[in-house]
Amino acid sequence: MAACRGWDRRRFRAAARRPGNPQQSRRYSAPPRNRGSHPAMSSIELFTTLPTSTVSPWEIRGLMFGDGLFETMLVWGGGLPYAPWHRQRLAEGCARLGLDPDLAVVWGRLQGLDLPERGILKLVVGRGGGGRGFLPEADSMRRDWAIALLSAWTPPAAQPGVVGPSTTPALPPNHPLAGIKSLSAAHWVQVRREAQGQGWLDAIVPDAQGFLTEGAGHNIVWMTGADQIVTPPLNQGILPGIGRRRLLERLQQRGIRVEERPLHRDELPSGAKMILTNAVVPPRPAFWLAPPVQEDNLPDWLIAEIQAWPAP
Repeated sequence: MAACRGWDRRRFRAAARRPGNPQQSRRYSAPPRNRGSHPAMSSIELFTTLPTSTVSPWEIRGLMFGDGLFETMLVWGGGLPYAPWHRQRLAEGCARLGLDPDLAVVWGRLQGLDLPERGILKLVVGRGGGGRGFLPEADSMRRDWAIALLSAWTPPAAQPGVVGPSTTPALPPNHPLAGIKSLSAAHWVQVRREAQGQGWLDAIVPDAQGFLTEGAGHNIVWMTGADQIVTPPLNQGILPGIGRRRLLERLQQRGIRVEERPLHRDELPSGAKMILTNAVVPPRPAFWLAPPVQEDNLPDWLIAEIQAWPAP
């Protein structure tokens, strides 16, 4: 493995702009959007399986109670490069919550869409019917639903930033919502607000014993050496992230040692080098509780992974 080299902001900007598939002949271009606007503000509904007749808000339990799931998928080169992984994760979440939105129909609709070169597709599924109480209707009486939304999206540059510990505790591993993309995500909203208030890329949530789990929008990887990394295991109730799965598989192919074990916050010295992973952005370098400085080094394999993203 080549020696580490100093990071250069221009290299990260170029890496984030570079297409992930070197054999892709088409140029990628993102639809324009107003500066300062969030991609969701320009989202359009692609399809819905909600009944065409008027639906009472009481029937949309995903709205009333967060009784549902979502998947946020990268649109790249007119396709969904990690659709099978999203489908697997969504099916597992539906089984956990007892949802049955007819995923075969939903994914059939997704495969027939004419998607742009770049974007984000958000698929939301929820339980139908049920009246005003928490108890849902019997399975035979209700109709679960799905909505697909598309937003313009240009991935941000993979420039290094800072992460730190959240004051919000992690859900215990045996919690019904741990490790799934639940619509009941108010606690993640608070974690994200906390990170923004600190000026961090994300805030990392510890469990009751101080072991780190994940961020509001990222899985985490700690670089303990140039060719060795540590990441918390999924049995801590961590979301099986698409970006995490992609990175770990590619690192194993590179011969990088990947150790999955609990990671206590006291193990991390200030300035410890980390990687944040997410389904719709490149692997992003981060530093624990300390801003990056010019002398910080990143391994060549990480630079190569940023440049290769989002290739499988």
